[in-house]
Amino acid sequence: MTEWLVDDGGNGSDPDKSTGSWATAFADLKTAMEDASTAAGDTYYTKSDTTKSFSLTTTITAKGTVASPDIVILCDASFNLEEATAWTLTTDTGNLDVTLNGAVICYGIWLRANDDLNTNQWSFVGGRVRCGTGSTPVLIINGAYNASTTLQLYRDVQIGWDAATSGRVLSIGDSAAPLFDNITLSNPSTFLCSTSTTRTCKSEWRNNDFSSVSTYLFNNSIGFRQKHLLARCKIASGVVAINGSVTDRDAWVKLHSCDNGDGYHYFEEHTYEGDVVEDTGVYLNATYDGTSGFSAKITPIAANVKTYTQPLTFAIPGGWKGDLSSSQIVTVELLVDSAVDTPAALNQHEFWINVTRPDGTDQALGVVQESRTEDIVTTPTAVTASTASWTGARTYTRKQKAQVTIPALAGVTDGLVTVEVCIAAESIDSGDLIYIDPDFDVSAV
Repeated sequence: MTEWLVDDGGNGSDPDKSTGSWATAFADLKTAMEDASTAAGDTYYTKSDTTKSFSLTTTITAKGTVASPDIVILCDASFNLEEATAWTLTTDTGNLDVTLNGAVICYGIWLRANDDLNTNQWSFVGGRVRCGTGSTPVLIINGAYNASTTLQLYRDVQIGWDAATSGRVLSIGDSAAPLFDNITLSNPSTFLCSTSTTRTCKSEWRNNDFSSVSTYLFNNSIGFRQKHLLARCKIASGVVAINGSVTDRDAWVKLHSCDNGDGYHYFEEHTYEGDVVEDTGVYLNATYDGTSGFSAKITPIAANVKTYTQPLTFAIPGGWKGDLSSSQIVTVELLVDSAVDTPAALNQHEFWINVTRPDGTDQALGVVQESRTEDIVTTPTAVTASTASWTGARTYTRKQKAQVTIPALAGVTDGLVTVEVCIAAESIDSGDLIYIDPDFDVSAV
């Protein structure tokens, strides 16, 4: 694999880093990557002030592959890593697109399309990846499904537009699987991402600031195996996750430990079966800062959940770790809250928990115990009544608790227990609200 030099002052006579100089470098990255002498896996040292502007819609085809990506390093004259100080590659004014083909990892690059920027298996560390001031600029993310280098943006990459315009910021399609980590969205926009409802795609967003998004995170319904996770992201208060609904059983949008104004604790989960949202008005024991109470408000979609067989699920974050050498009982508290009349009790086919714990032989985490009946033909009984004292509940309530008893596991003195809550109530009255206390209890029998 060869190392090459790129500098807009170079004449291209000898761009090989081992024999040439900045004066003999390739003049721009497009020329370098598409030159007959370059190959997949090559590295391109590019001066930080190098700039190349195209006057026509442009395609840049790198030879890199997922297995052997090209490397682009923005640097100073002494080859020290340095973020670009000018647009490394850009288009002029007008509705001009840039399409990026091949697999490339870029360090510190500034790359801009004045209108649409189409990407395929490019990764970016630092720098800027932006659309310009065209009529409806959009960053379009394509790529092989689940390819590890399908557009990764991380470590202080700035994405978005040069100016606030109407239109999309990101469009994910063609089975893309992008990862976004610690990026900044430049300039306000009405929503973060437009997704196709007819293609498989997923995205992962971590440690990102989306507080400039003002309306929706996703501006379409979520369907056909789409999965989008946002973890530890800043999101403006009042922003709605989806402009529509989740229309496919194997699709979801999840917000975990996000900050909507008062710290990184807020969560939402949206699935075909319903929604789970943090609620700070009604709570039992759980707190997110040691003082402020919260619960998980569960809203099943009656038409999409099925008793016993197809529940709305919520994996309680974290777990419990402790001595399982003696028998323990796991308890999850539930509240059904009504302003009209006392809600009916939920039975074991409508509300149950799945408890995962170690086995007693090799202590591997993998044994699942559940509180529902062993088979669907067994007539369910009402889940155990509870006397827990919830804060913020309305006039009429139904309090219940699902429990699983873990048998004594000889020698397991530091075992991990995790809990998944399942709600499959098809006939909750209109206006009734379901709350789960995420602070599940584990105590000796």
